[in-house]
Amino acid sequence: MEKFKAGDIVLLKSGSPAMTVKNVVKELIIPEATEETIPKEIKGAPNWEFNRQKKVMSRKSSVDCQWFVGNAPKNGSFPPESLIKVSQE
Repeated sequence: MEKFKAGDIVLLKSGSPAMTVKNVVKELIIPEATEETIPKEIKGAPNWEFNRQKKVMSRKSSVDCQWFVGNAPKNGSFPPESLIKVSQE
């Protein structure tokens, strides 16, 4: 998997306008998680998943990007596996 950093220019592998990486969110796993121990700030937050059976809270890695359609700025978050790096800052 490619490593991305803020400022990199990327494209979706399936095709997209050029996008600038704003932020890279790393995968995070919280072991021994229970409903009571999960911080309220992340309950129900995007990219977080609670596995009751395994008692693990996890967040998948993602790449936050920005691009323009005309003069309108757009934002999106994508799995790193779906992106290719065109250039770097």
